Amino acid sequence: MPLPARPALPARPARPAAIAAIAAATAAAIATASAQADFITQSGSFPGVQGPPSEQVLPIDRFDDADGTLVLESVRIDLALMVFGESVTNGQGGLVEIEALLTADILLPGGVDPVVSAEAGFSAIEDNSEPPIATLWLDDGSASVTFDDPAELAAWIGDGTVELTAISQFLAEATPPDVIEFFANGDVSWSVTYEYDVAAACPADVDGSGLVDFGDVLAVVDAFGGTGPADVDGSGQVDFDDLLTVLAEWGTCP
Repeated sequence: MPLPARPALPARPARPAAIAAIAAATAAAIATASAQADFITQSGSFPGVQGPPSEQVLPIDRFDDADGTLVLESVRIDLALMVFGESVTNGQGGLVEIEALLTADILLPGGVDPVVSAEAGFSAIEDNSEPPIATLWLDDGSASVTFDDPAELAAWIGDGTVELTAISQFLAEATPPDVIEFFANGDVSWSVTYEYDVAAACPADVDGSGLVDFGDVLAVVDAFGGTGPADVDGSGQVDFDDLLTVLAEWGTCP
């Protein structure tokens, strides 16, 4: 007696488009993360001091390129300012103006003009006719600058330090003074970040074929005048010197 036919299994539902999209995005994110450069960050902070402008010397260790095996791609300087205060009225009448302002600049060695500046603060008029009221005040500010030109980066590579100068000023006052309780503090945070890559083992192998050959010549010609992997000698521009380097290293990569 023949066995009854096995009922067909229901068709597997199609993979939802949203799940497929998430999977694709995740794969892309993983690929992107694996290609990211490495970073070295030096950072610090100091309080804002009321009164005239004050200077802080920020000694930054230069980038160690490990005998040319590491390539500095950029230097970024970040400034972040925070101002915090509190005012307490006493209900004795009148209006009181409160103000707090923190500014900060960073200059390169020997520089006159700041390369990055930021400020933070607050200003308000308090009605002191109200019953005692405590008010908290908070403000922040930030700024950054990035250097990626080879000529600019050269000063950040080697031994020793790059001594930056930070100039800050903090002012906080209530007008008229000593009518309400008022205080304010300021803080300056800074960081210098080196972004770098590992140098190619065989820079003249522009197309990554494992050989220095006609394909690399074409890659240099195609990128002539620009930047990128075809900038074999790291001068910041693809030019005749890169073409000559490819021809001089013709053959199998060492």
